[in-house]
Amino acid sequence: MNDDAAGEQVNAQARTTRAFYVHAISFVLVMPALVAWNCLDTRVWWVQWPLLGWGSGLLSHALTTFARSLLKIGGTEGHASPRV
Repeated sequence: MNDDAAGEQVNAQARTTRAFYVHAISFVLVMPALVAWNCLDTRVWWVQWPLLGWGSGLLSHALTTFARSLLKIGGTEGHASPRV
């Protein structure tokens, strides 16, 4: 892999990671407001549905963002292979 391709791959991973953090921060900021709104304004408990739906979306976003590094998916460029 040449330097340009490696640099583009690093940039793509940085953009993906940044997008995940924006998603996570918006979840952390909005969900408490929804919980407060549900507790103060309505008699029907509905906040679990956005929590479960958005939370599962956030979980899948985290898995697709970080699975490559956690599971060591992809090439082994730059890593020494174990000797058998």
